[in-house]
Amino acid sequence: MSNKQKRYLKLNLISLFFTGISFISITLAWFAYSGIASVETTINVKAWQIEFKKGEAKQDSLINVTLNDVSPGMQTKSEIININNLGDDDASIDYEIKSARIFNDVITANSKAKLEDILSHNYPFKINMSLSDRHANAHDGTGEFTVSISWPLDSGDDKFDSDWGKKAYDFNKSEQDKYALDNTYQVRPSISIAISLKAEQYLGNNDDADPEFKLGTIVLYDYANNVKCNEISTTCIKSYVIDANNTVGDTTVTLLPDLYNIYHEPVSYDAYTTALQTITGGWKVASEGLNVKHILPIISRDVVSSVMMRPPKSNEVIGNLNAPYRLDNYITSAINQNGYYRFLNEQFQFLGTSKCYWLNTAYNSTEQFALKKVDEMFSKVYNESKTTNCSVIPVAHVEKGKLKVVK
Repeated sequence: MSNKQKRYLKLNLISLFFTGISFISITLAWFAYSGIASVETTINVKAWQIEFKKGEAKQDSLINVTLNDVSPGMQTKSEIININNLGDDDASIDYEIKSARIFNDVITANSKAKLEDILSHNYPFKINMSLSDRHANAHDGTGEFTVSISWPLDSGDDKFDSDWGKKAYDFNKSEQDKYALDNTYQVRPSISIAISLKAEQYLGNNDDADPEFKLGTIVLYDYANNVKCNEISTTCIKSYVIDANNTVGDTTVTLLPDLYNIYHEPVSYDAYTTALQTITGGWKVASEGLNVKHILPIISRDVVSSVMMRPPKSNEVIGNLNAPYRLDNYITSAINQNGYYRFLNEQFQFLGTSKCYWLNTAYNSTEQFALKKVDEMFSKVYNESKTTNCSVIPVAHVEKGKLKVVK
């Protein structure tokens, strides 16, 4: 299909805190020749129908809503835009930040990734966006686009917090003073973000999401024989895709064996390397120990409930970690603040386990990062004493070609 035939729908969302959202359902059509019978041409008409809505609200026009009040210690504000593909073709979902203003400053960057990193990390308040799935199947594909804003009560830098708190106060006061002098003046919100959310026909280009290997997809795999299998056994292991964004152009997929299996008796961290080698000694696939860099890109997709806990400081939403240096910096930040990460079990069920699992990432000389459930609601990536006995789990990097056909 040519570019001229491709149709896409854009939904502009203005500001960070939404009290409503437009419902847009536009049906476009394109034609595909399906064959020729005698002298007649049969033409199929494909429907293109993408829905963007908030809850059950259905509206036929955009609603621009502003966020006027931000302050330290504010409750995290968020909105979820539901995406439904009711059309006849798979869709690629994406978004673009059209403009961003914080108080009097217009924020610009040379890429969406850089702008998102600035909004998420350069201010005491955290502005984050997340798309649950960049691919939506025809007829029943769904997804969620989430925007959140949070401002921890204390960042650990009192002057930084105070300076920005004063800027927020001064901006709002200035806007009210202008209105007092001229009641026709349109008071500006403290923060204004314009976002274009779009859906277009899925073409399967190299940088498109690979629908066969979405995060959390279950795969049965025989690591000892390096083949896909179809019935769980001692060698056919239930596993999960843990790539946060596996694309068509990726040649491998990262698999995490089910954490509820027993692969080795729990050991202290001194015996970690030996235990890992015992588990993978007979494997014919590339492997390594599960580590924090595998987990953080996954749980950070929840821009509301995945947080860094920093007692006695207030919690901080993890947020965007896509910049090349950001992941390492954020791990270091947790260590320096004696912090750990907490996430919702229901969001990432394949990471929930009542057993503690060692992660192949050092915390300090006497502690190591580990993974464990806190309770029925939360799990954590935390610092565990190296003398504790925890389980060991590898991850495997499997060639996609091995996963296409059951042997």
